[in-house]
Amino acid sequence: DGEVGELSKKITAKEEESKVAQEARDQEHAAYQTKADDAAAAIDACKRAIAALKESKASMDGKAELEGQALAQVRSVARLALASSAAVSEDRMRMLASLAQPGKAYESTYHSNDIIATIE
Repeated sequence: DGEVGELSKKITAKEEESKVAQEARDQEHAAYQTKADDAAAAIDACKRAIAALKESKASMDGKAELEGQALAQVRSVARLALASSAAVSEDRMRMLASLAQPGKAYESTYHSNDIIATIE
């Protein structure tokens, strides 16, 4: 009986060691899984960002024309607002005259190629 009791104690101790080791492995795996999930999410976000940047490049055409139309609308509203006031000051007239002068057309250039190259 003494030998069985001794072996039973050793088995219990080994089972406890195994349980502690398994808990440590489970914690390590959970930490790894969190990092792996974060990495996968980051890769997915980069892929979506690249797609969005490339799509935005394609949609840039025609922006200058739309903004030119918006500026024309601002000019006409300003003319009406200034003309409707009873006393149009000299400063307002100069401002109106500057709005009436066509300036350099707005142009936008695409600057995201370097960002795309870095992400890819």
